[in-house]
Amino acid sequence: MVSHSSPIPLYHQIASILRQQILDGVYPPEHQLAPENDLAKQFGVSRATVRQAVLELADAGLLARRHGRGTFVLDAARKPLRYRFHGDMHDLLTAAAANAHTVREMSLHHRRELPPTVARDLHVADGRGTIVERLMDAADAPFAYHRNYLPDAYGRLLSRRRLKSVGVLHLLNESGVPLVRARQTILARAAEPDIADRLDVGHGGVVLYTERVVRTEDGTPVELAHSWYPAGSYGYTVDFDTIPHAETP
Repeated sequence: MVSHSSPIPLYHQIASILRQQILDGVYPPEHQLAPENDLAKQFGVSRATVRQAVLELADAGLLARRHGRGTFVLDAARKPLRYRFHGDMHDLLTAAAANAHTVREMSLHHRRELPPTVARDLHVADGRGTIVERLMDAADAPFAYHRNYLPDAYGRLLSRRRLKSVGVLHLLNESGVPLVRARQTILARAAEPDIADRLDVGHGGVVLYTERVVRTEDGTPVELAHSWYPAGSYGYTVDFDTIPHAETP
């Protein structure tokens, strides 16, 4: 069962339990999961916590939420279609600068406790770092909600005043931090209640979610960013070219 005293979020504990049960065959493919209210009673948590766990497993390709029917187990061997593209770091910095919008709400805090998975990915041993949260507007409507996590050594380079007009990557680059590599993942997912409220999309509404990790040349993680966009406010275009291989002399 789950531990309410553990630093690991309850929803993640539940997701881990259900994931293992699926992989062990306790819940075979096409098995219908119990309703969220029943699972909430079983684990002694709120329905919102169960829903967050279910969304995590759906994103991992282990569950499918079928409208009007319920939540079903997928074949563990099935994975969401994922494609990987390569781009230039300069393009990412340019795009980040070009997409500046009006900041409606902003907070910057140092020495804050980070989610365990974030602390692990940022290699922060004591589990504390800088958290930046910004709600962005475009044409007086919510455009994006950004949550950036940084080790405090890099977070101290940021200022509230500058964050009202430029982004985190711009400030790090301006401060001389060698931003050499980044990986950004883009997914469509159902909005969690707090995100839905911020973006005014309605609970369960579809949002575009991005997760980005930026590193220095030696692989040191500098920033982990989570962003949510209302459907229709964010577009992503990829150009493909045929590049001939260089001839061997």
